[in-house]
Amino acid sequence: MARQSHLRTHAESSCDDSGPDPLDSERQEEQREPTDGNRFLQELVKNGGEDAEHVEMTDSDLRATGGRAPVEHPLIPDGVSVTLVEPKYPVNVGHVARLVKNFGVEKLYLVKPKVDISTAAVYASHASDVLDMAIVTTFERVREENELLVATTAVRASKKSNVIRRTVGPDRLHALLSSSRASSLVFGRDTTGLTNEEIWMCDVTTTIDTTPAYRALNLGHAVAIILYLASRGEGRRDRVQSQRAREVFAENLYELAVASRMPPHRMKNLFEVGKRIVTTSNLTDAQLNLMTGVFRKALSALDSHDLDSKT
Repeated sequence: MARQSHLRTHAESSCDDSGPDPLDSERQEEQREPTDGNRFLQELVKNGGEDAEHVEMTDSDLRATGGRAPVEHPLIPDGVSVTLVEPKYPVNVGHVARLVKNFGVEKLYLVKPKVDISTAAVYASHASDVLDMAIVTTFERVREENELLVATTAVRASKKSNVIRRTVGPDRLHALLSSSRASSLVFGRDTTGLTNEEIWMCDVTTTIDTTPAYRALNLGHAVAIILYLASRGEGRRDRVQSQRAREVFAENLYELAVASRMPPHRMKNLFEVGKRIVTTSNLTDAQLNLMTGVFRKALSALDSHDLDSKT
């Protein structure tokens, strides 16, 4: 049976931010005798047990140990990156670079940045190296290099048919990100957020609950909250789900609906619904492929029945 092309929704455009926050002056570091990072670690081990939690680590100590605290805590899953689409304000880009380093994010993508990177580095403090290594690229390349893209938006769906703006809570991000070998958290423009087309190119959408009176957060604040929540939780790295498996599943679901003569208005968003349902599920590639095989068998049976009816 010839493959049918799927339909996409056209919802209202999103708005993400009203502009940059005034620059707050850097908090002055505590005055203390310089401490070598290795000596600090030795001191921590020496204290041990209950006393270890009382040994405080300052910014100087963190820099001496490469920015890594010698205590265990939940981290962003491996393979996660942050993508900024057409960022405009240096202060926001600088603060995001700092957050990328704070949370151990592997990559920073800058899609068609409208900002001078050297100016943004001023606001990055000791994370200017993140900007030096940032990948300036296109949205299409970000899509190609990642199995999972998580769009962020301040505008939720006002209609059930607007499936691309149906959101999952950020508390589920750790599990979702853990299911892919390469994934990216996608943040839109400082003032207008992501377009419908860009959200459609992503696999799932998330939002941060704020008051309806003013939903949009500053870009830097939004990234901080999302990264914090994404670093909390448990994920199963053995539950790997690929973009290709999701799309093949959704395509066969759509074709089965066509062959079953489902009413057109019911099929309108079926491809996107199918893709997003499996993205937020606990299904592995093997399980998705098994279900896709069932769809294909059903399609073959329907084709055979149609041929028999015509003879």
